[in-house]
Parts: sequence; C-alpha cells; structure tokens
Amino acid sequence: MNSTLFTNWLYEFDKMIQKQKRQIFLFLDNAPVHPPDIKLKNIAIKFFPANTTAVIQPMDQGIIRTFNAYCRKHLVQHIIANVNGAYSSDYVVITVLYTVCWIDSAWKFITETILRNTFKEAGLDNAVVSPDSILIQTTFTNENSVEQENKCLHELDNILKHLTIDDDFISAADFVSADEDVPVFYQLNDASEKRLAVDGIANDDIPNGNDLDIEQPPSLS
Repeated sequence: MNSTLFTNWLYEFDKMIQKQKRQIFLFLDNAPVHPPDIKLKNIAIKFFPANTTAVIQPMDQGIIRTFNAYCRKHLVQHIIANVNGAYSSDYVVITVLYTVCWIDSAWKFITETILRNTFKEAGLDNAVVSPDSILIQTTFTNENSVEQENKCLHELDNILKHLTIDDDFISAADFVSADEDVPVFYQLNDASEKRLAVDGIANDDIPNGNDLDIEQPPSLS
C-alpha cells in the first residue's frame, strides 16, 4: 500500500457513501500511508491514538489473525493437492486467481456477527452503557472471537501435519504469524513519485511498439 493508492480509494469510497446518502466515521491507525489532512464530504476520519492498535482497533481483535489462518489453510491444501508428482516447488503453481479466490472464501468466514462483536470488544458500541454490562459483553465477545480463531487454527494444525518444511513441522500459530513484521505499506519518495503515471508505473523502460518484431501468423494453405 502507498499513500497515492489509499487516497484514491478514499475518494472513491466517499463517492459511494454520497450516493447512498450516508454520513460515516472511518477509523484509521497512524500508518504513514494514511493521509492526515484529506477533506472528504461524507466521511469523517478519526485516527486512533498512537501505540493503541492492539487494544482498541477492531480489526486487531482477532479478525486479521482468523482471516490469515483461513487463507493459509487454502494455501496448504492447494500445496498438498498438487505435491504428488511435483519434482520441485516450481511445479506447484500458485496464480493470482487462486489467491483472489482464497481471499474471497476466507472473508466469507468473517461474518457480520463477528465484525459487530469485535467493535464491541474494542469499546466502540454505544449501546453498552453500564460498567457491569460492559464487562459481561466484552467477556462474551472475546470468548466468541477466540473460539472462532481457535477453531480455524485447529483445522490448520491438522492440515499442516501432512506437510513438512526442511523435514520439520510448523504449528498453525507460527505459520499464521510468520509475516507479522513484514511491511505492508510503502512510503513513496520524490524519485518514486516521478515514475508514477496516471495508470501506474511510467513506461519509460518499455520498448516502442514500432521497434518490436511482429511474428507473422502461419499460413492456412
């Protein structure tokens, strides 16, 4: 992710909300790619306080981890299904289409009820008013989220038993968190910005079409 892509997405999202005649709050963390001063018509952006992501960000209350577990479950199942007869890892093909389908399938496991519960768990439910009810509701939603996550990790553990990496087994918990420290955004600098065109990277390094050899179709005679 970079700031240009995210800003463009925000403008498109704002247009969609305008068509629906809605006014919404959009909660964001303090990632460098999130623009702090953008002005939108029907979206009010609210930033979480710094260093509180794990505590009050709804997506961090089990949603991301559960989603990742389901995606990796599809990945491992695909590898196991295609490993017979494969001479090396190069023979196990993973296409963009496969990953899109896995993402779509994994997200369907994240139900509306789970999403609502994680907002409550993060303290973003204004229907809960008393300290006692907050404690009861938080405990319930936390148990619900943990149960869903544990179920998925258990299923992934059972699948991983059939797969070894360098003759060693890996647990579902370790597999899901393997890339937690990998950056998911890229802050563009001036040099990078100059290489961006309206529809993507500039085509400076792509040969001119006139210089390419055109292969003639075979004769039908």
